[in-house]
Amino acid sequence: MTSKPVQLLLVEDDDVDAEGVERALRKRRIANRIIRAVGGMEALEILRGGEGIPPLRRPFMVLLDLNMPRMDGLTFLKELRADPDLRDSIVFVLTTSDADRDKVAAYDANVAGYMLKSRVGEMFVNLIELLEPYWRYIEFPPGHRPSWASSAETPVVESFDLLVVDDNDVDIELVRRCAPKTYRITEAHSGAECRALLDALQPDCVLLDYRLPDEQGLELLSFLAKQGAPVILTTGLKDERVIAEAVRLGAYGCLSKDALSRQTLQEIVDGALQSVGHSARRSA
Repeated sequence: MTSKPVQLLLVEDDDVDAEGVERALRKRRIANRIIRAVGGMEALEILRGGEGIPPLRRPFMVLLDLNMPRMDGLTFLKELRADPDLRDSIVFVLTTSDADRDKVAAYDANVAGYMLKSRVGEMFVNLIELLEPYWRYIEFPPGHRPSWASSAETPVVESFDLLVVDDNDVDIELVRRCAPKTYRITEAHSGAECRALLDALQPDCVLLDYRLPDEQGLELLSFLAKQGAPVILTTGLKDERVIAEAVRLGAYGCLSKDALSRQTLQEIVDGALQSVGHSARRSA
């Protein structure tokens, strides 16, 4: 049995903040379903169902504002944790409240995270980075797996072919060190070598340097985008025009070499694989 995609229940009465969350998800090419409730009472109705409407299908996550009319977020949390069918729900709080009592009350209700709207400069980008590990991989410790997840298939560690096109041996070695053991890495040090390798290799994903000795990465990108595997452009430049052009030419996204780490590499490669329907798994 194949695990079902996670849905996000957004409980937010502010239209601007709600649109910001949805826009950030679209920007990261996360296509999971989003259901919005403008208050706690409506959220409970969606979760529980009724009058011929089925309850929200699991698995799901809840993104919760605290300051809402009629039923605020903390009251919603109390109702949620008191409901035997909903008490194991994963909840993140996104709010303007910096009050210690609200933080304590939220964590006492077992929220998975608490984020302040007023303190996050790039709030929604950081928010999605926080949500993605839960969004893509919901796992539970032995003996604590909720009943709704008992029928889900146990994740299998799969291997993936990652083609790294870069003429800098230091950068390639850094990718190797950051990559999990489940990535089978093949190197190409030029555009010509990359094109030749594609006659025999069918990579699951391509990591493409912006600057190559024989052609620009963007030139090669146009060719690679037609081959089927998602392409991630890597660059040391911080030029939004380059990023925009790469996406226009078909790149899944861009990864700054300055930001390369095990986490950032896995997240963007996993996202790229999922964008083409590949079941990405992280190493244990």
